[in-house]
Order: sequence, then structure tokens, then C-alpha cells
Amino acid sequence: MHTYVLLLGDVEREHMRKRFAVQALASTLDGPPVFRFGNRLFYDLGLPPGTVVKTLEIPDFDLSPRCVPPMPRPSLTWMR
Repeated sequence: MHTYVLLLGDVEREHMRKRFAVQALASTLDGPPVFRFGNRLFYDLGLPPGTVVKTLEIPDFDLSPRCVPPMPRPSLTWMR
């Protein structure tokens, strides 16, 4: 069974490294992540020590220009 951790950037990685410094699995954070998505880092803590990890870089792109704004609210017209 593997344990995974998702960190939001180097600041969280440093915090985790300090918080769990006495545990052997924290040494995984010294190596490269399994994949990186923008500033998000994904580590597999269940890998055996000495495993070579090749980081998969997933491009981070902005989807906001593709988002369609909502339709305007309909106006009600009362008939007599």
C-alpha cells in the first residue's frame, strides 16, 4: 500500500520536511516529486529508498478565457 502527499509549492514542502524530520519517509521530500502540476507537487511516500523517480511535468494553463459568462437573467413581462 502506498501513501501519497500533495503539496502546494516549495513552502509546504519545507514545512512538511521540518514537521516530519525525524521520520524516515520524510527523506522522500528531498528527492523529486512523481509529478508536478504548476506549483503542485505530488510525492509517493511508499517507494523503496533509492528508487529513481522521473518527474512527469504536467503543463499548468489558465482555463479562464474559455469560460463562458452566465446568461443574463430573463426579464418578466406581464400581460393584461
